Amino acid sequence: MFLCLSRNDNNKYIVLLYRVMNRFLSLVFFLLGLVSISMFYYDVFFSIGFSVVVYVLGTFSILYYFLKRRIGFTVVFLWIALLLPFIHMIPYVGFDFINEEAGLLWHLALNPYMQDERIIMLAAMLGAVGGLGILFGQSLSKGKIPYGRIYKLPMKFGHTRTLSMPIWLVWVVAGVGLSWLTAPSETLIFSTYLSSPSFMQGFNFGSAWLVSYVLIIFALADTFFEKDNIKRNIKNIIILFSIAFIVIYLQLMRGDRESIPLVVAVFLAYFYWGSRIDMTRIDFVKQSSLVGLIFLTLLFVSWLLGIVRGSLVGMSSDQIYSHIREIILYNEMDLSRLFYGTWTGIMMTPLSVAGDYVNGSLPLKYGSDYVDFILSLPPGFVADAVGYVRPISAYTGPAHEMTYGIGGNHAVTVPFMNFRMVGVFLIPAFWTYLISRYEKKSMNNMTVVRLSFLCVFVTIAPHWLWYGEKYGMNALIIWAVLGFLYRVSLSIRWRSS
Repeated sequence: MFLCLSRNDNNKYIVLLYRVMNRFLSLVFFLLGLVSISMFYYDVFFSIGFSVVVYVLGTFSILYYFLKRRIGFTVVFLWIALLLPFIHMIPYVGFDFINEEAGLLWHLALNPYMQDERIIMLAAMLGAVGGLGILFGQSLSKGKIPYGRIYKLPMKFGHTRTLSMPIWLVWVVAGVGLSWLTAPSETLIFSTYLSSPSFMQGFNFGSAWLVSYVLIIFALADTFFEKDNIKRNIKNIIILFSIAFIVIYLQLMRGDRESIPLVVAVFLAYFYWGSRIDMTRIDFVKQSSLVGLIFLTLLFVSWLLGIVRGSLVGMSSDQIYSHIREIILYNEMDLSRLFYGTWTGIMMTPLSVAGDYVNGSLPLKYGSDYVDFILSLPPGFVADAVGYVRPISAYTGPAHEMTYGIGGNHAVTVPFMNFRMVGVFLIPAFWTYLISRYEKKSMNNMTVVRLSFLCVFVTIAPHWLWYGEKYGMNALIIWAVLGFLYRVSLSIRWRSS
C-alpha cells in the first residue's frame, strides 16, 4: 500500500513538473516573440545567423514535442511547409555582400534585394518570428496525443455509420470524374506542361480540383469506419486504385505536383490517424522515421518531375526510360538541387515585402486584405453569374503586389503587410493553436468528418502557406459543405441496416 501511494505521489509530481515546464516554455516563446516585435519597432533586425539558429532550434523543439506526443503531424507539417522556403537563408550566414554574387545562392535571376544585407536580415527574421509564433501556438494547446488506439472502435458509437456501397461509389466516381475534368487534357508525352488546357478551364471554378480531392478524402475516411470486413476490403481496393489513378495518370503524367500533399495525407490516414494498431513508444518513433522517408521520396519525385516535364514530348517508353536514367546517373543528378523547388520562388515574396519595407514603399493595410479574402469567398462562376467582382482573384490580390515574385505568396507576407511583425507572430500562433487542439481532440475520438478534416488540412497546407490564405478558407468551406452532404448521404440506404 505504501509503495502504491509513493508511486502515485511520484507520478503526480512528475505530471506537475511537466506542466510547469510547459508553462515555462510557453512564456519563453511569448517573450521571444515580444522581444522580436519590440526590436522591429525600434528598427533593429535579427542577424541572419540568429534567425538560422531559431530555425534549427525550433525544428528540434518541434521534433521533441512530437516525440513527447504534445503535437501531432499537422503541426509538424505546418512547420515544414512554413519554414522550407527559408532554407535559402542558410547560405547567407557568413556571406560577403560586397564581394560575392548573391544570385548564385538562389538559382534564380539576380535582383537588387538579394544583395542587400539589411533586406536579407529582415526577410530571414520574418521566417524566424513566424516560427516562434508556431512554437507559441502549439505550447498553448493542452493535452497529449494518446498512445492506445488512435480511434475508439466504430461499433461503440452511433455516429460512425458508413455510407452504403452504391452511395459511396457515387462519391468516388464524382471525385475521380471532377479530377479528370480539371486535369490537363494531354499527358507529357503529347504536350508540354501548362500548354494543355483542362476541360473546365473556361468555367472559372479554380477550386474544382480541391472539391475532387475532398470528395475522395471523405470516401477514404468512410472506408476506415466500415464495420463489414468484406465491404471494407472492397472499399480499400477501390479507393486506393482511384487515388493512384488521380496521382499518377491525371497529375504526375501531366506534369502537375498538386497531388503530392494528398499522397502524404493518405499515408498519414493509413499509418497514423486511422491506425487500428495499438502503438508503443517504439512504434511512434518508427512511424515518424517512415514518414520522413516518404517525405524525402516525394521531394525527389517532385524534383525529377520538374526537370522532365518539358522534355518528354514525342518520346517512346524506351526513350523516356533512357532519358530519366541519363538525368539521374550522368547529367543533372545534383543532390543540392533537391532543395530548390516551388518554395524557392515562394521565398521571393518575403524578400519582396522586406525590401519594400526597408525602402519605405510598403503601406500598412490594417487588415484590409483579410476583409478582401472574406469578400472573395464566392466561387468564380457564381460571381460571374451575378456580376460580382471579387477583390481577390487569379489576376488580383496580394500576390500581384509583390515587387519581385514568380507567383504565389508566402504565409508571412500578408500578416506583415497588414499588421507588421505583430501579425507575423500572432497569426501563425492562432492557426497552430486551433489546428493542434483539433488534432488532439480528433485522435481521442476519431470520426469520419474529423479524419477528413485532418487529411484536407495536409492536402491544402502547402497551397495555403505558399499561395495565400484564400486556399485555406476555400478548403474549410468545401470541407464543411461536403461534411453536411456526407451526413445527408448516410441517411440514404438501398437496403435495411
